[in-house]
Amino acid sequence: MILGITGRVGTGKTTATNQISTLWNAHVVDLDKIGHNILLKPEIAQAISKAFGAAMLDQSGAVIRTALSQKVFASQTSLLKLNEITHSSLKKVAIEEITAHSEKGFHVVVVGALVIALGLRPYVDKVLVIDAEDAVIQSIAGEKFDRISPHQISRDAYRRQGDVVIKNDHVTFIDKIHAWATAELSE
Repeated sequence: MILGITGRVGTGKTTATNQISTLWNAHVVDLDKIGHNILLKPEIAQAISKAFGAAMLDQSGAVIRTALSQKVFASQTSLLKLNEITHSSLKKVAIEEITAHSEKGFHVVVVGALVIALGLRPYVDKVLVIDAEDAVIQSIAGEKFDRISPHQISRDAYRRQGDVVIKNDHVTFIDKIHAWATAELSE
């Protein structure tokens, strides 16, 4: 089974991933971690510097992620420019990881807000969307939600992407994830 887990910022994708990957003994393809690693590539850092200015790099030439985040989440145009620089590499690495582990017979969990946006739908068997009310996310993610959510697709758009939607209420969420993952594994 190759499962894509997606949803808006702060909904509980990581919590769901940890539960499911432990239960399934699955390999996790974390799109955020891959994205962070891509920023370490000199050619990506140089493209970011060219697009957004030298202030995006430290003295060693490494991307300053906080500065980049502030820049790209202040403008949709800047975010789209960053996506142009990084998304093809991100997708390539994700597909390589998915393929390598699934060919070895492992369950794979692909997690990130961009599972669908990167075009990874054909590489997963099911998409699980983690959903939550804005107030619940706000109470957990705070400023991060305020900064990132305006640049994400809508809550309804995320829900439409899923084969399964599980709502995070921060009360019974882990029980719901565990029950779903257990039932899915037995199919």
